Amino acid sequence: MKQSLAISPKIIAFICRKFKISEADFYSRRQSVPPHGRVLPLARHTACWLMREASKKSYSEIGRIVYRGDHTMGIYAVKSIENKRSNDVDFLCFTESLLMEYKEENVKSINAVNNIK
Repeated sequence: MKQSLAISPKIIAFICRKFKISEADFYSRRQSVPPHGRVLPLARHTACWLMREASKKSYSEIGRIVYRGDHTMGIYAVKSIENKRSNDVDFLCFTESLLMEYKEENVKSINAVNNIK
């Protein structure tokens, strides 16, 4: 259970690095923060999609973690990314590479922890 809880902050930190935004901006309620513009909603939605794909978190958990809301926010975010992926091949490739890179990074960190023990 503890490992499952630790996944969300890792995913959010990973997405913030990839989108070049701060975690404070990620968690802010604003839709855009100069100079990031509309990147914030896309980063949040992508984080929700990645949580769903990489950790199989429920929509309720995702909505609570990212938006301090309910399951409908998690559903909307994940579905919006799925729609964008089905209509934009470049975005599909981008999100697939994010998923693979996150999984590789996560495996490396798990292996490092296991080597310490």
